[in-house]
Amino acid sequence: MVTGRKERTRLLEDHEAIRAHMNFLAKSLDKMSDKSVDVKERLWSYRQGLHDFREAVLNHIERDEAIFRALLKNAPVDESLAEHDDIHELVALAIRAADYAINHELSQAEMNQCALKIKTVFTRACQLIQEHTAKEDELLKRLSRDA
Repeated sequence: MVTGRKERTRLLEDHEAIRAHMNFLAKSLDKMSDKSVDVKERLWSYRQGLHDFREAVLNHIERDEAIFRALLKNAPVDESLAEHDDIHELVALAIRAADYAINHELSQAEMNQCALKIKTVFTRACQLIQEHTAKEDELLKRLSRDA
């Protein structure tokens, strides 16, 4: 795989797109308290967004790992890979909570609990993604300067 400026730029753009998608979903979570729409309907819609987000993250991770392995050659990337696994697991956990809420008959209070769990888990995923992409962005910029 060629790992030139074009690929590094693509990863930086991917990071921006992931953060934008993440921020959209985070803002959507804040709108979950809108009482004019049924909680289950809101969760169903939000779950669709989470599935799309997971797909975008998985596609990016695959490209990210291939490019960083090529760029860093023999440098250890274990920490980065572990963070990728953590991000994927947190997004999957949020999806499982949304799936549970959608697929079961729950009271309003239980639905609200599921929404809170999703928000807690997704907020943690957002923090990890922000930290992770910031580190990678800095590394990509440093590699571009050194190239």
